[in-house]
Amino acid sequence: MKYPALQSLTARAAIGFAIISCVVVSALGLYLYTSAKQALEARADYTLVGRVERFRTLLQDLYNVRQMEERPALFESMLGNEQDVRIFQRMGEKPFIDVNPGHMTVPSMSPVPVDQEVSIGALYKGTSADGVGVRWVSALAKVGNQAGTVRITAAYVLTQESRMLAAYRLRVMGAIALTALLSSLLGFLLLKRGLGPLGVMRDRARQVSPTNLTVRLPEENMPSELRQLAHSCNAMLDR
Repeated sequence: MKYPALQSLTARAAIGFAIISCVVVSALGLYLYTSAKQALEARADYTLVGRVERFRTLLQDLYNVRQMEERPALFESMLGNEQDVRIFQRMGEKPFIDVNPGHMTVPSMSPVPVDQEVSIGALYKGTSADGVGVRWVSALAKVGNQAGTVRITAAYVLTQESRMLAAYRLRVMGAIALTALLSSLLGFLLLKRGLGPLGVMRDRARQVSPTNLTVRLPEENMPSELRQLAHSCNAMLDR
């Protein structure tokens, strides 16, 4: 089945222009979205690494584990998000600080040794039950001058980052829809104006008849492509 509207050269060109614009805007939006996602995730990774290193520094400044057990709020409030995980435990014992609001299962991780800095490569990437990204890390820390060590397990839930990316996706989709609409409308108007000389040639050609062969198609003030076409038609009429 043929649709009359699609048989118009102007409509076809306008739709083609809109499709090209949507493809370009979609590719650009995807690139910007991917870049923003990588930047937000990198910021979250460095935030988690920096906070675990601060945990280690605080533990080294304490005299014994008892001081840490007496001041758990100092460590329970240092990750920021309500869903973040912070677990402190002496080796072989149950955690004496266990903050895990989402009751997430701690993945199997090898803790970073005491004499090594926590790096991005030590992070474990996972997801929460609702599909939000989670960064995990585990590290050993000394407490003061004691021989024993404490294992720190921390997780950063990318809740804020996920909300920002979701809002950004909606903006990209809105930009694509708006681009398609404006490209179609502006392209149609521009092409209709640009193809106006064809209408002039059409009206002049309608005047040609077996009894009126003196009419010629206009060549002046025409685009070069149409001027060549008009010249060929006029030459045919002359013959």
